[in-house]
Amino acid sequence: MKPELWPSGPLVIIISLPDQALSAYRKAASASLIMLVVRSSRPFFRSRPSKLLVLATVATIAVTFLVPYLPFAPLIGFGPMPARFYLVILPIVVAYMAAAEITKRMFYGAAGVAAQKLKCQHARKKR
Repeated sequence: MKPELWPSGPLVIIISLPDQALSAYRKAASASLIMLVVRSSRPFFRSRPSKLLVLATVATIAVTFLVPYLPFAPLIGFGPMPARFYLVILPIVVAYMAAAEITKRMFYGAAGVAAQKLKCQHARKKR
């Protein structure tokens, strides 16, 4: 399917693609990268993942984006995506990762407060 570009502002790009394709690419890329975010309570950019996790993440994303270019892709209904497609996917995945990082910080912040309250209650009971 050929993308349609509707300029309604200097930086606005609207791409018309099948919903399933956009969703599949976004899910594969974001799920792989979210693993890097949620694996640790520390900020994902400050903690180093294992080499195996990095390899698995890169391999998953590479396979996801390369499948449409393989010879059997048309047989399973896949086809190459236009270059503009990647301009749409990138900010979606980055925003999802940022939201996951913010949510993780809120969770661990709340968990820390709850743990502190439990320690205080336990100390009071011992007296």
